Amino acid sequence: MNDQNASLRRVLKYVIPVLSFSVVFNIPKFFEAEIEYVPDVPPESYDYYDGSGIHNSSSKVDDAALVPSLAVSDLRRNPDYAFYYNNWARLVVLGIMPFAMLVFFNTKIYQDIQVSRKVNSCNSLDIDTSTLLHEHAIN
Repeated sequence: MNDQNASLRRVLKYVIPVLSFSVVFNIPKFFEAEIEYVPDVPPESYDYYDGSGIHNSSSKVDDAALVPSLAVSDLRRNPDYAFYYNNWARLVVLGIMPFAMLVFFNTKIYQDIQVSRKVNSCNSLDIDTSTLLHEHAIN
């Protein structure tokens, strides 16, 4: 296996799970809206609009062409969905988890740097000591 294949596999090992999770987590968002066909009439000809369609006694509405528009679905109106998915799940997945992972990984990096400094300082001390002993032995 060459280096390019190894780096590609390493990238895919991280990208595919993240991409898969993000698609699965956001599937409910696609069901929050639905297409509703409403008459294409000017707003001044509306008698009233209650969210389920335009109600008008004039014949302009009956003869008007229907145009698609977005409407809120029953799922989006569900209070449990709004509370648990839109509030708590999104807070945990988009706020708390990334923050916790950032703290964890930064702590690990800091600890590895500290260990590396100790190892390097011990190695440099050993090199200095061996150099001194070698110079002392020559003199």
